Amino acid sequence: MGKDGNVLLLRLSGVLHAFVIMMSLLLIVYASYEILNRVELESAHRYMRFQLVVCVVFLASLAVDFAIARRKVQFLVKNMFFILVSIPYLNIIYGLGVVVGETTYTYIRFVPLVRSAFALAVVVGYLSKNRITSLFVSYLTVFLASVYFASLIFYNVESPVNDAIDGFGTVIWCSFMNVITLGAPIEPVTSVGRWIYVFLGFLGTTMMPLLTVYIANIIKNLPKKDEKA
Repeated sequence: MGKDGNVLLLRLSGVLHAFVIMMSLLLIVYASYEILNRVELESAHRYMRFQLVVCVVFLASLAVDFAIARRKVQFLVKNMFFILVSIPYLNIIYGLGVVVGETTYTYIRFVPLVRSAFALAVVVGYLSKNRITSLFVSYLTVFLASVYFASLIFYNVESPVNDAIDGFGTVIWCSFMNVITLGAPIEPVTSVGRWIYVFLGFLGTTMMPLLTVYIANIIKNLPKKDEKA
């Protein structure tokens, strides 16, 4: 490919990256609206069409980046996870005529949201010029997105059968209480809810030390006052 072709692909890649961020935000908002308002599967055709568009943008961005990459195999290996979570599984399933239940539908529609969370994490990380800060902010974005998505799933499966849940705000509070390993007064009554509590506890014990290390690094690098004689 000539020089002009490479320049065109680089510009197209930049445009698609911007679209990936915009579509990621819209997808998170749309999915949250559907879950919090308990939109039934039969009424979710608009969401499925929108998710298809988002997944096409994700895959198009990856395709252009693949065309630009010099080491194709290394690119595929490095981005295999992003490729897998950018596939519009819901649309493929319904295109094949396979019927799924409400619960399965809820879980499958979360797959592109994972790609959205990582896309936002990368962009937020780029906003910082410091490498350590950039890495920390990216981890923090993924961490908060994981807590939010886990809360959405917990609310979706628990709110119809758990009388202790009076709103999504309560679920978010319980999620953060579990993340910091203090526990929450609301006991899950479904198996999915129990496993989400386990996941949140594991997330807290693995991610919180990063916050401690980062804060310790900031304190260590603070300018010290001259000692008085």
